[in-house]
Amino acid sequence: MIRASVEWRRKERPERWTCNWCKEKTGYHAMRQVGHDALGRAVFYSSFVQMTLTASTACSKDSITHLVYLLEQAIKSMKASGSSADSCVYVMDCTGMFLAACSPRVAYHVNQLFSKHYPERLAFIFCVNSGYLMRTAYSAIKAFVAERTAAKMRFAPVPITRESLI
Repeated sequence: MIRASVEWRRKERPERWTCNWCKEKTGYHAMRQVGHDALGRAVFYSSFVQMTLTASTACSKDSITHLVYLLEQAIKSMKASGSSADSCVYVMDCTGMFLAACSPRVAYHVNQLFSKHYPERLAFIFCVNSGYLMRTAYSAIKAFVAERTAAKMRFAPVPITRESLI
C-alpha cells in the first residue's frame, strides 16, 4: 500500500495541484482550512449552509481535487508554522444539510483518497449539529468506510460543551 501511494505521489504530484474554483472564486467552497489547533494540527471546517450545489460541487473529480489541494496546503502550513503535527482535524457543521448534498460517489472517492494516500493525515472528523439526515447517511455508508477512518468519526453531543470538544 505504501509503495502504491509513493508511486501515486510521484506520478500525480499532488503537492502541485491547484483548485481552479479556489483561484476564481475565493471562498466558493464550503470546506476550507481555518487554522491550527492547540497541538498544531491543521483544522478544516465545512458547513452545508455555505454550500452552493452546482454541477461542479456535485462532481467527485472537482471535490477530490479541492480536498487534495487543501490537504497539501495544510501539510505546508503545518511545516511552515514549525509544528511537528502531521495530521488534520475536520469539523463538519451539518446545519442545513440536504439530501442532494449527500453524494455517495464523492463519499466513496474521499474514503478511497484517505485510505490509500493520506491514511494517517486525518486525526478525526468532528460532526456538529448532525441531525437525522447526517446520521442516516453515515449509517448507510459506514459499512463501506475503512475501519480506521470510521473509528475517527465523532458526533458532538447536543448541547455542545467544552469537555465534548476536547
